[in-house]
Amino acid sequence: MAVWLALAAGGVDLEIPRLPESLDSWTARVERPGYTLRYRSQTRTHCVALFDAGDDCLAFCRKRIAGTGSDAEVKIAITDVSGKSLEDTSRKCRPLTRPKGLGPTSRAACDGEVIPIARTFNGRMRVVFRVADAAEGPAPAKADPKLRTVVDVHIYWGERTVPDAESPQARTGE
Repeated sequence: MAVWLALAAGGVDLEIPRLPESLDSWTARVERPGYTLRYRSQTRTHCVALFDAGDDCLAFCRKRIAGTGSDAEVKIAITDVSGKSLEDTSRKCRPLTRPKGLGPTSRAACDGEVIPIARTFNGRMRVVFRVADAAEGPAPAKADPKLRTVVDVHIYWGERTVPDAESPQARTGE
């Protein structure tokens, strides 16, 4: 991906290569004041970060890495270790946005979603992020091998925040 600039003097187009964004700089950009990082990872196609956003909400941030296609379908499942959904359906998910650009052409950039979690939950949760790549077309409603798992991780939620030896935080040091 490149940024194009047109110079007024002479009308010359210059291509300035955009350096890939590191996982550290991307995580710092999507994090909001008061958020606590629970997990982050970079795969071949995506950057993913999970934050405790306060008020029993999980901020799920994701970015498709430039040059790796696009997502036709995205599925996020948040469950306890037995597979029971932890999403609090009495509250609405909301986009995690930030201003992008200046002046009248500014718009909001979406970094992810803030997902309400059951208020009584305290313990280990499982977050599974699956996608169907656009090149393969949208996946049908039934289970389809075209949906591939990008992240499947267990994180601690609630009062117990110290990871044990089985957690990704303990293995990766995050």
